[in-house]
Amino acid sequence: MTSDEFEVALRRWGWVYGERSERELPENARAPAVHPIARAVEFGHRSMDKRQSIAYHRTLRPGERTWSRDPIVCTETRAAVGAPPVAPSRADIAPVIQSAWLELRRTDEALAEALRLEYQARDKQSDKAKTMGIGRGKFREMAAEAKGRVYATVMMRLAS
Repeated sequence: MTSDEFEVALRRWGWVYGERSERELPENARAPAVHPIARAVEFGHRSMDKRQSIAYHRTLRPGERTWSRDPIVCTETRAAVGAPPVAPSRADIAPVIQSAWLELRRTDEALAEALRLEYQARDKQSDKAKTMGIGRGKFREMAAEAKGRVYATVMMRLAS
């Protein structure tokens, strides 16, 4: 396993074992843009006259064909709306990384916490460092050292 593949595996571990973002947005945050398919479904339920008048009374953009101006009525085809699909993998390495991280936590809790914050917490790196009460440079050093130790443990486990 290369270091790039291990980085991807660590991100997967952080996604599997890490914090989940809340469904509700904070009061000061903007709502996400409405998906184009949802807009098309909403637009398709209007009366035919309004659809045609809106579609045919706007100006054509360069390269646009007249037959492409009418919106298409569509239906939701996803099985689980809002849930991201789980990426298929040949062998899920997240449990192996978790057990290596737990072993690191038994020996050096500060390094394990730095690695957990780096890959599982959804925050800026400076905020993660403040959580540990250290500077950002020291946090990055600790996370890199923890990553190296976990990488060595994972590689030994995969080799056996």
